[in-house]
Amino acid sequence: MRLAFFIILLQVQAWSAIADYVPAADCGNVFDCVSESPNAICALDRELVCFKSFDSLCHLKYEECQNQREFPVYLHAYCENSAFMCNN
Repeated sequence: MRLAFFIILLQVQAWSAIADYVPAADCGNVFDCVSESPNAICALDRELVCFKSFDSLCHLKYEECQNQREFPVYLHAYCENSAFMCNN
């Protein structure tokens, strides 16, 4: 029983070591993005619990790719209140 647990533990450690060496996804170049409309796209950062403003859907998708998570899109009115905006 202990041997089986030890083997499983070694496998988990090996997989996590391999995952550390997997290169990050190619997110393209953010400089290829062009602003689509005069109103920015407003999206919620669920981890920071605040809203972020993006110049275009392309900029939003680039940020999602870089952070490996999704930002749900909200009405632009949510980004008009500076109290709810992320600092960065």
